[in-house]
Amino acid sequence: MRTRDFYRILTHSGKAILLVPLFDLKTTYEDFSITTPEGRLEAFGQSDHVRKYGDDFIDRLKSVGFIAREVESSDFLDEHEIISMNARRKFFICEK
Repeated sequence: MRTRDFYRILTHSGKAILLVPLFDLKTTYEDFSITTPEGRLEAFGQSDHVRKYGDDFIDRLKSVGFIAREVESSDFLDEHEIISMNARRKFFICEK
């Protein structure tokens, strides 16, 4: 789903907590000409993905109208919860 679709379906007073795979890229890589599961697996790491999000993910959220902030899992989970849920990553909290 595209970021603008998340914005479109979220109610006016709603909040979204987004968790996406982030890669060590300055900008998001996407190539819609890659359409086969094998090609997508090779390019994006999963056969059903169409992009690799980079450091610009939060900017992409803001560009469609979200008020967005980035939080680390350690901001709201303790170490045991992080380990048990394999949740050592960034989350994005979005509001309209």
